[in-house]
Amino acid sequence: MLCTNYRPISVLPALSKIFEKCMFNQLMLYISFHDVFAPNQYGFRSGKNTTDCLVDLLEQITKSIDNGEFAITLFLDLSKAFDTVNHSILLSKLSYYGIKGLENLWFKSYLQQRRQTVYVNGVFSDIQVIELGVPQGSVLGPILFLIYINDFSNASSYFSTRLFADDTSLTVCGKDLDSLIHHINIELPKIYYWLCANKLTLNLTKTKYIIFQPRQKLNSNLHLPLVWAGQPLDHSSSVKYLGLFIDCHLSWHDHIEYICSKISKNINIMTKVKKLVSKVMYPY
Repeated sequence: MLCTNYRPISVLPALSKIFEKCMFNQLMLYISFHDVFAPNQYGFRSGKNTTDCLVDLLEQITKSIDNGEFAITLFLDLSKAFDTVNHSILLSKLSYYGIKGLENLWFKSYLQQRRQTVYVNGVFSDIQVIELGVPQGSVLGPILFLIYINDFSNASSYFSTRLFADDTSLTVCGKDLDSLIHHINIELPKIYYWLCANKLTLNLTKTKYIIFQPRQKLNSNLHLPLVWAGQPLDHSSSVKYLGLFIDCHLSWHDHIEYICSKISKNINIMTKVKKLVSKVMYPY
């Protein structure tokens, strides 16, 4: 187990969450009235969920395949996105969206000079000041992150972008595969510069892309790789995105096997527990 795979969850007092909920309601009312959030952001929003995001993505891919086009989708994985939010940048974005003056100072007070300690096996760690990130486990944390990443789509107009909080997919479609890859490699530096400007980092080990091909154009020829900051990205035949395994043929074999494996484990557990549980007869 790697410590870097674990995220700190803030244990906040009930009174703090009540104040946060009050501010959350006011902030959401303002955001909804002024239509601040990008329409392609599906995370932590009323009336939108992972299914909507996946259906939108798969509809674009299937339509391109039906039209005899290639579709390339990049699945970006941001390293500890919630924990690396820069407070100064977030406050400036709040100001840009109209949250200025006293309200902006309130959020500044909320974010800065927070202290955190970790309790493990009866021992407390030293208290450290949190200089980055939004509190995970808080009421305001998710919406503040959505504001922080809201202008991500402006980095490049070439891609069809979909976001579910920090889970991001970029899709392009076209008749010529080599031309698509060439243009993607031209546009990727724009995404890289946006992430750098916002102090966010891409996890290259988990970032992958899939090439969806129409049946009449199926081929196994090697193509130029997609490159991120001088490093080739991983070309994969299957990716797990928002809980769904998507493969390059849209066959769903990987996802069906995944579901069957989970069901099999649960059945095995119930079979073992069955012998230990007494039978109780209920009257009809």
